[in-house]
Amino acid sequence: LQAGLVYIPFANTSLYTNYSESFLPQGTATIGRGGPFQPETGRQYEFGAKREWFNNRLSSTLAFFDIRRRNILVVDPNSASAFFIPIGEVASRGAELDIIGKVTDRLNITANYTYLDAKVTEDTNLNRVGRRNENAPRNSTNLWAYYQFPFWNLSAGVGVSYLTRRPTFDTLVIPGYTLGNASVSWT
Repeated sequence: LQAGLVYIPFANTSLYTNYSESFLPQGTATIGRGGPFQPETGRQYEFGAKREWFNNRLSSTLAFFDIRRRNILVVDPNSASAFFIPIGEVASRGAELDIIGKVTDRLNITANYTYLDAKVTEDTNLNRVGRRNENAPRNSTNLWAYYQFPFWNLSAGVGVSYLTRRPTFDTLVIPGYTLGNASVSWT
């Protein structure tokens, strides 16, 4: 199920909202006593604004979201056979800012920032309730520049991504990191 609404108050600005529900069968995974898992389900609310700037050479999107997912499978920490167990519900709320710009006819940039507050809200293991969801960074950002050369249909790009530290369901914490990227393409 998906539904959305867009309102355009000005020629270069739009406000939007949407709602969606998801359903993901868990395949043939079993609990260990022979029964299949319930499907993962979810629902999402989102609202935001999009705007074009400088004769459509720059666009920006600011979005706020609330996502709830139920029956998410994780590896059972108490099982030597690596069985899966479902956790009850994870709530993810946050905001995202995207900026895409055409600096010149050949140079494009993309930048984004995401703030994510992802917590376990229901679980059979009460120690997890209220904790940050596993492997979910609170902050992440990306910056990418892409250049189209005037010869040989050659393009090149460079980018950098940064993610803050991420917890696991045990006592480990994955430290934050910065990752550099580069690409070359020919068409």
